[in-house]
Amino acid sequence: MARLSFWCLRALVALWLVVPAVGLFAQSGLDPFGSRRRATGALVAPVFEGWEPNRDGTFNLYFGYQNRNWDEEVDIPVGPNNSFSPGPADRGQPTHFLVNRQKLVFAVVVPRDFGNQTLVWTLVTHGSTQTVPGKLSPILQIDTTKDENNVAPALNVGAPQTIVWPNAATLRATVTSGRDETVTQNAGRGARAGRPSRLTIRWTKYRGPGTVTFADAAPPVKDGRAATTATFGEPGIYVLHALADEGSRGDATQSGGIPGFLCCWTNAQLTIVVKAPDQGGGR
Repeated sequence: MARLSFWCLRALVALWLVVPAVGLFAQSGLDPFGSRRRATGALVAPVFEGWEPNRDGTFNLYFGYQNRNWDEEVDIPVGPNNSFSPGPADRGQPTHFLVNRQKLVFAVVVPRDFGNQTLVWTLVTHGSTQTVPGKLSPILQIDTTKDENNVAPALNVGAPQTIVWPNAATLRATVTSGRDETVTQNAGRGARAGRPSRLTIRWTKYRGPGTVTFADAAPPVKDGRAATTATFGEPGIYVLHALADEGSRGDATQSGGIPGFLCCWTNAQLTIVVKAPDQGGGR
């Protein structure tokens, strides 16, 4: 017991020393590893977040990324600079990378006999090659749908759309709280029990050749529904990313910061085909 207390004390002292130091680095423009923050020109690193089983026996391998730029949103088309291996290079990964840390952005479904194989995501930015392996290691199994006091909300963004440029696309999402059942099961077990719903949704560009401008990238959720519009810089095929949350990410959703856990928010993608005026078509 004395030995345990000694090591606990050492850990507390170390934390007391490290936390202020991280704050000083932030104020000085340095990250905790001593690297100067860069507005542009820095690399984008792929991140393997973990995996979880599906009911049909397949598995989800979850990936995110760290864009080390503080201002530059980077575009990396699928190809030699943005690919998976072995197998198809395109596994549904983003080609537009937001700044800072983005967690659990997408999942790659692998078959039930995936076993001890490894799926590698490679990103090349500004001459720097970064890779990350995804595998079914037991210590990397996660639960993205629930924790003790929260459940990921249900999110539906509707069917793919076709519009004629430069018309706007109307984005209608339904967001349903997953907390009711969890709060009932865990009533009185934590500060989250009985907390009112804080459903939010945030739209961003995921893929596409031009810019995307949202009338409101984070429209209010009222009665489980949220609506906004998006306009596009040029014709082409776009994929938009929607993230629904109920407070599990704190302010990270709005600020681009680092959420502390792997639950509980929900991602969805919506494809918008933007045709040139002479191609005709419509929704």
